[in-house]
Amino acid sequence: MKKHVLLLSLLFANLATADFDQAMQWYEEQSYDQAYAEFTRLAHIGNHRAQYNLAVMYLHGQHVDTDLVQAYAWASLAQDPEHPEFKPIINTLTAQLSATELQAAEQASNALSSQYGPAAIAQKWAPIEQQQTTDKTDQTSTFDLKIVARKPPRYPNAALLNRVQGWVTVGFYVHPDGTVRQPHVIDAYPPEVFDKATLDVVQQFKFSLNFKPDAESRPVFARQTIEYSLENLTNRSELRRLYENRLQKLKTQAQAGSAQAQYLFAMAASSNLMNETAKISRFEVNDWLFKAATNGHAKAQYLLGRNMLCGAGTAIDRNKASNWVVLAAEQGHAGAARLAYDLFRHDSHLNQTGQPAEYWLKQAALDGDANAQIAYASHLVEQEPRSTEDIELARQLLEDHEGQRKPSVNWYQTSALVYQAAGEPKKAQKHQKKANKLAKKLGWDLSL
Repeated sequence: MKKHVLLLSLLFANLATADFDQAMQWYEEQSYDQAYAEFTRLAHIGNHRAQYNLAVMYLHGQHVDTDLVQAYAWASLAQDPEHPEFKPIINTLTAQLSATELQAAEQASNALSSQYGPAAIAQKWAPIEQQQTTDKTDQTSTFDLKIVARKPPRYPNAALLNRVQGWVTVGFYVHPDGTVRQPHVIDAYPPEVFDKATLDVVQQFKFSLNFKPDAESRPVFARQTIEYSLENLTNRSELRRLYENRLQKLKTQAQAGSAQAQYLFAMAASSNLMNETAKISRFEVNDWLFKAATNGHAKAQYLLGRNMLCGAGTAIDRNKASNWVVLAAEQGHAGAARLAYDLFRHDSHLNQTGQPAEYWLKQAALDGDANAQIAYASHLVEQEPRSTEDIELARQLLEDHEGQRKPSVNWYQTSALVYQAAGEPKKAQKHQKKANKLAKKLGWDLSL
């Protein structure tokens, strides 16, 4: 019998396909139980490489009993024009199956296809293209969003001394009062060099946010790429070439199947650092995110789910969105867990996880999401009954948050609640005053 081997993932320096590569590593280490579980998870969301690899494991009896019928069923599902190398296994299996077995294999293939075939994946997971609009932040039919005040970020001293240039793409929510809240880094190059400076300045941006008469007032999501370039044309040209070279490398690696490259290419090619003729469309962004997401990339799963929630380049679909957000949260993506909490708190019918909404907020906080740390600390001290352990955990979460970022309005507000719950009213009053003072400085309307 011809020995079929698992499709090896393509590896690139600093670009690893998170879960598919991990499954391949487990397979090479003969940890077949772990590899099988991960391949199965990815196969169920339409990953053809994982479907093929399940076929190989059934063919060779790795972790599972040898089962040529199941091998044929998964191999049939894996057939894809982009992967002609998957075809030989079908011939191998067909030659070994009797007529009766081949009929059973076809039936098994049809059963798998009804659950995990292209039509089923499209219905449950895939983004749907919609009429594009000119707004670059969110669904445009219900509101108008314009920037009214912003200032350039402070160039980090270390980067300036070493003449480092780069960019940061940051996401954030604009509240009805026009203020920015919950800023977080989506992509950065070089990593972590300009993150803090970007987060500090973006929080000071001011917007005009106006809703149509029949639309509900709510926070809306926006995204901004900030460029850090040294002040002369030669350096700006060098930065542009650096950006374009990185983009081309990412595209090549993305086309070869790297989930990390697929995610980063989607971010980079849609950036405002690209000229309008070179940008990819907003739906193409989601298509690349979908590829990365089916490869198991948690950040892509989260971002695709969030785009489906607000209609950013795709039709709004809250069910699909919650599916992707939960997948990312289950992989430890703290922002996804926080978004799952927000989703399930307002729309409990979307919650098919068997866990209450607060479970996902707790996961986000414990996984290090700065905004969730504040929200869960507040939840702990506001719930009734609450214990001494709840208050201590709330304190710890606020301390952890303070280690990541400067105290914010929400941080001072929540700290005041914790002190109040701990029976320290003077400290509570002091921190509430600080919250009010900072809110006034930032222009926040605390009544919203």
